[in-house]
Amino acid sequence: MPKFIVDKNKYEPIEVELDGKTFKIETVSRDMLETLMEFADTDGQIENADLSIVDKQLSILFKIDPASLDQYDMRIKRDILEWVTNILTEQLGGESDQIKKSEPVSDQESGQ
Repeated sequence: MPKFIVDKNKYEPIEVELDGKTFKIETVSRDMLETLMEFADTDGQIENADLSIVDKQLSILFKIDPASLDQYDMRIKRDILEWVTNILTEQLGGESDQIKKSEPVSDQESGQ
């Protein structure tokens, strides 16, 4: 009889380190994705986007209070959201050619 054995640890957590703090996405649930889709920016234009949406999406992904993100630069938060979105898109079977462009580079790799 055919058998499909699933290792629940197939995917490593997605981690973002910011100011010495590590934020993790351990699991991706349908509810999480549906909630994120409610906040999705459809046209990608910053002038038409409610910028608080970025904080809301990051807070959903990392299960943190959106207000805890107020201290960080909006450009960094958008970069993080794009990077995480690209990884999730790839892992969920979508296509993402942005992932190579948006992979963060450590200070050591960038020569700083």
